[in-house]
Amino acid sequence: MSLQLYGFSLRPIQSDVVSIPSLILLITSFMILSRFLHRPVRAIRLAHKRLQCLISPVDCGLDVINAFEQFIAKAPSRCRHGHPVSAKTIQHYRHALSYLRAFVTEKGYTTLPFARLDRDFYEQYVAFAYRKHLRLNTIGNHIKILKALIRSQPQDIQDLAWEFMRCEGLREETDAVVLTETELHWMAGFPLPSQLLCRVRDLYIIMCWTGVRYSDLAQLTRDNIITDGKGDSYFSFRAAKTGRKSLVRILPEADAVLQRYDEGRSLPRVPSNTRFNRRLDQMLQLMAATPQLASLNDPITRTYTALRPDGTVGYVRETLPRWKLTRCHTARRTFATNMRLRGNDRDVICAATGHRTEAALSRYIKDTLLDRASRLH
Repeated sequence: MSLQLYGFSLRPIQSDVVSIPSLILLITSFMILSRFLHRPVRAIRLAHKRLQCLISPVDCGLDVINAFEQFIAKAPSRCRHGHPVSAKTIQHYRHALSYLRAFVTEKGYTTLPFARLDRDFYEQYVAFAYRKHLRLNTIGNHIKILKALIRSQPQDIQDLAWEFMRCEGLREETDAVVLTETELHWMAGFPLPSQLLCRVRDLYIIMCWTGVRYSDLAQLTRDNIITDGKGDSYFSFRAAKTGRKSLVRILPEADAVLQRYDEGRSLPRVPSNTRFNRRLDQMLQLMAATPQLASLNDPITRTYTALRPDGTVGYVRETLPRWKLTRCHTARRTFATNMRLRGNDRDVICAATGHRTEAALSRYIKDTLLDRASRLH
């Protein structure tokens, strides 16, 4: 009888009785050999497999594009945080895949094996994406999705792309807009020319005073509203994005809007995300044309990393009116910021927004550097 170790045959001492010291020596030798030979042998085998896949990727069946298509096709039946992958996330997947296909076409590859996903691929794809006028955060999201795709594969395929998995993520903080309480007051009573715009306004005001995401608001019904012994009302639901149970107090400002709908016994019907954003733009533009909400026209200069006109990658400055930078997600930032300005502790706001850490919440609270500096005493 022989013991095989990395292709080597180890034969035990031929004896009718194996002594305890001999057995200990055999086991110790095996452990030492395993420690010193495991990594080099594994590296040699991995390098051999990568070379084989680069030479004949079709035979390996490890094409990234095909795997990506299957990854997207199975997404609706796959759970993320205990819930099915959302339509918005799948849209992000398709966006990343479309650019990856364009990259493969530009490079003239007939196929893209996982073995090609290394540091060189990372740098080439980032450069390609900048040339396509994508911004750093969008490119970083593509990298994040590709890593998720790799992690969904069997371990031997993951090993082929280990170098890409170790590449750094790309993310930068952007200048986001928040709305003041005064602006929300004027918006809540603003006369609009259609029932749809009025409904979009009311939904948006509710989001700004509760911090509820659009994806969660779209699934809420009257059954999600509960009342405690003091008469305070709450939204009780499980967040679509995280799967965590949320309990959000309905502040008087939000309750006043809900009372417009069957005296609070029903909720305004939520239009599709695309329709909601389109009507939100229309609504904000109408509001910005009035003296009470002229502040929505204030210019905001934001800086982000992208391809500059001279062909180099660096900071780009862009100035737009506030209303053009006000989006659906602005509501959550508005809620977090205004609640902090009211003096609520960060852990209390975290409980309302569903953020796990105060560090994550800090990206939502948009106070200026001057505001923060002025608190020093």
